[in-house]
Amino acid sequence: MIIPGVYDIRRRGGVYIPPEPPTKVNFVTGTAKRGTLNKVIIGTFDTIANKVESGDIYDFCYRAYLNGANNFHVVVVKGANAAKATKSFKKTDADVITITAANEGAWGNDLSVKISEDITGTRTYHFKYGTNLIGSVLAVQTNDALVDALANNPTLSEYVTATKLTADLPDVTESYVSLAGGADGDAVTNSNIIGTYNPTTGVRTGLQLAIVDPDWFNIATATLEGDASINAAMITICENRNYGKALLTHLIGATDDEIKTAAEALNSPNGRASFWAGYYESYAKMGSYVSPLAAVMGILCKNEVFVSPSNNYITDALSLKKAWDDSQIESFLLRKINVVGKGIRDASGRVIKTIHSYNKTTDPDLIEVQYTATYDAINRRMRDAISWAISKPNTAELQRQLQGSMELVQHWALNEPTSWGNGIIKDMWVKVTEAPSPDTLYCDWGVLFIGAAHYIINRSTVSPTSLESTILREQII
Repeated sequence: MIIPGVYDIRRRGGVYIPPEPPTKVNFVTGTAKRGTLNKVIIGTFDTIANKVESGDIYDFCYRAYLNGANNFHVVVVKGANAAKATKSFKKTDADVITITAANEGAWGNDLSVKISEDITGTRTYHFKYGTNLIGSVLAVQTNDALVDALANNPTLSEYVTATKLTADLPDVTESYVSLAGGADGDAVTNSNIIGTYNPTTGVRTGLQLAIVDPDWFNIATATLEGDASINAAMITICENRNYGKALLTHLIGATDDEIKTAAEALNSPNGRASFWAGYYESYAKMGSYVSPLAAVMGILCKNEVFVSPSNNYITDALSLKKAWDDSQIESFLLRKINVVGKGIRDASGRVIKTIHSYNKTTDPDLIEVQYTATYDAINRRMRDAISWAISKPNTAELQRQLQGSMELVQHWALNEPTSWGNGIIKDMWVKVTEAPSPDTLYCDWGVLFIGAAHYIINRSTVSPTSLESTILREQII
């Protein structure tokens, strides 16, 4: 029964922060010192850093964070034969319980355990990682109690698990005993990054997890950047989901001609690829050159959805591996290869910036990053606005309501307040018409992006069973 009165329904524990829009979410795969393998780990940079500790993913996300990103979905991969560190403890001569590192890697060999009997008939476990005490489980009476205590401890569960072998409690140890056998495995290959999908079990690894992770926009690899097979796999993922942008680059030692060849080989019919040239030295990784993709990812997240990533200074850049002249940069841009180059020194002393390629006036595709992001933001809202009509009777009233739903999205896109005025686009039209197939409707909409020379036309087909979206190649008025 509801009793009349005043109720406080505010969230407890702090100010509510609305979630980031999907265009600010980044999917990254690669190697790391720690972290559960082939599982999507979600969080801010601080969260990711605490879970992976170091490695390619850490370095990539840190540089992205320095340039404006702070919402990551990461997948840790390791090579074949990676193993977890482990140690079994005995009662007299028989193993009774096993302590195992939470995930694979040589890092687990730095874990150690000390067992004491502080209260008669119980065992207290102290756990160290390196020289640091990471936690203790006090006075457990059974091995089952230790298993449960570790599984339910938010800190210790990130480091260790326990497996009961018998009911006997183990003997006490005089000092800390190290786990052993942890291994990082063989060198990671592009197959490890691309991953696999088992249709029988549903298990996915590597980049294949991006297919079932719905809420990211930018995708990149932190390991083996510039690998042609990995680049192609990321484009395929974005093309098949009709959402998101694959951030791509070349191998670090590539010549100018090899860079152009690599970019031209990457076919993205719907503009789902953004290829960047130019490695730079980062103050986050002194003495070596890094790809521009992490910085670009940060810039895309920092900017509003419709703003070009061009002419943005890279926060952590110290020097370029190769500085191209204007004619060389122009040659890249005409091939839709984005470049990291030198600009005029800004007030903060930064001189290295992004130079973004541009659409030719006759190009009907979503090539520029901000156009893709804006299109995806509108398309996602449009799908949410009209998906209710699936399986509904095709009547004049249904068409009227669909037109109204589409006009609400149109109003939002044209009037959303931004730092540059109202609206994330310049113009937009919407129209509902009957399709040749029975009980099927076309929900067409065209959008003119800010700075674009032509409309992008989308057709959302509402049928009795589904909603499909397609970019058309000709104007419909």
